[in-house]
Amino acid sequence: MPKKRLTMRRIRELLRLKYGDSKLSDRAIAMQLGVARSTVQDYLARIAAARLSWPLPEELCDEALDRRLFGRPSTQTGLRRRVEPDWAKLARELKRPGVTLQILWEEYQGGQPGHYGYSRYVICSASSSCGSRRPCGSTMSRATSCSSTIPARRSTSSIRRPAR
Repeated sequence: MPKKRLTMRRIRELLRLKYGDSKLSDRAIAMQLGVARSTVQDYLARIAAARLSWPLPEELCDEALDRRLFGRPSTQTGLRRRVEPDWAKLARELKRPGVTLQILWEEYQGGQPGHYGYSRYVICSASSSCGSRRPCGSTMSRATSCSSTIPARRSTSSIRRPAR
């Protein structure tokens, strides 16, 4: 779960305590604001990256300060961080003689970053080869998601044998 952000009022207070007349230490600021010292250090790093100083300009409203400190999220909701291979093509290729998952993974990776590692690639290819459309990394087991499950064996203890 992501951490809750400090309010803009508390961020301005942090700036005042650090760079204003009092010039308190990170530990003293943390005690004053009631947060962890590491939180103060994180915010001070963001402030330094945004090149802000005290006193803040009057035209810098809370929304503008928020954008300068936190920016836009780097990924949009629903977008994958890794390059997804064509799983249907992978399943077709695996049916050809002499083609292995290792060879297909090496072609998929192509020496470029941003791809699945081999173990994750194997897991995802196994989950997609059964024909299900669930996303890679789903917690549902393969046996419950595939229609081609192996039926359970009949117990031998329930078979009646003739008496001797």
